[in-house]
Amino acid sequence: MEEGEVFDSSLLRDTVNAQIANGKRNFAIDLSLQDYIYSDTINVLMGLDKRVLDVSGRLALLSPQPEAV
Repeated sequence: MEEGEVFDSSLLRDTVNAQIANGKRNFAIDLSLQDYIYSDTINVLMGLDKRVLDVSGRLALLSPQPEAV
């Protein structure tokens, strides 16, 4: 992401769901560049975690910034 760019949680949701449809089950999402996480993104992450668990997969959140969580 570029500086000032807003994280697109709907794009993340659509991308992960498409990957699940293609047979992928395990995902790692790098949050190291996120200095703030909006509530809609938290909701998407929670929904994705449930979706991934439903297909016996794992969702990992990498390097979340303390001030963003």
